[in-house]
Amino acid sequence: MAALPHRDPGKVTVWHRQNGRFHLIVQAGHFIDEGQLVQPGLPWGNKARLILLHINKEGQKSRHVPLGASMRQYLLRLGLSPSGGKNGTITGVRDQMRRISRARLTMQWNMGDENQEAWLHDQNLIDGVQLWTAAEGERSQWPEEVVLTEQFHRHLQEHGVPLAEFAIAHLRQSSLALDLYVWLAHRVPRLKVKALVTWGQIELQVGSKDAIPTKELARRVRDAMPDLLAVYDGLRIDVRRDGLVIHPGPPAVPRTRVVVPSSLTTHVRGARPLALPTSD
Repeated sequence: MAALPHRDPGKVTVWHRQNGRFHLIVQAGHFIDEGQLVQPGLPWGNKARLILLHINKEGQKSRHVPLGASMRQYLLRLGLSPSGGKNGTITGVRDQMRRISRARLTMQWNMGDENQEAWLHDQNLIDGVQLWTAAEGERSQWPEEVVLTEQFHRHLQEHGVPLAEFAIAHLRQSSLALDLYVWLAHRVPRLKVKALVTWGQIELQVGSKDAIPTKELARRVRDAMPDLLAVYDGLRIDVRRDGLVIHPGPPAVPRTRVVVPSSLTTHVRGARPLALPTSD
């Protein structure tokens, strides 16, 4: 319903986005590094999203989410070529993981009545962090495993949306394309009729405050459409001057049906072959 920053917000420590009655507030946290209190800042960009998408997928299975025995292995799983140095992927992913692990989220829904109390919820996504041992001269502070909060884990189990890993890998360089893909994967299967979403509404959905003007955001969304259509089979979107017309369609990950042979059920009187819906 609202997005993280697309670009580095710098020294900003509180991020607020509003989409209709929904408010998202992200507050930067702290950790101790070599005896010093450090505030890593707010999570932002494509690497933060890739980490969260991985955590969301694995977090549906267990509160304990493995991130791999080494930084290199994890980066390969993200579809990124591991590289060191100040501007390397290893440094960037480690930095975003620190930001995510310490960030606190506030989600607020206004119920419509000005006198009615809004529902507030504050929580950390990650409850515990198991640090790894640095290899090849790299510094530690990279979690080999993260433990999700019980509430966030339960939320993923109840509301998680299946996403295609090949699609995430294809879109991995663009934080905007990743946001659009996740948004459409949630929205499209739930539509009963086609819906117009104006550029102003899309800016509230996936924009990054005033860092990207609405007109520029519209251009970037148009540019991302070919990639989104390439990875989302059955997606139908009409690009108009005033926004996007989204048509009802299938899930981002098609459901399959596993049929149990009738020979396995003939011993049960009146039994029929079972068709069990599954997803990747």
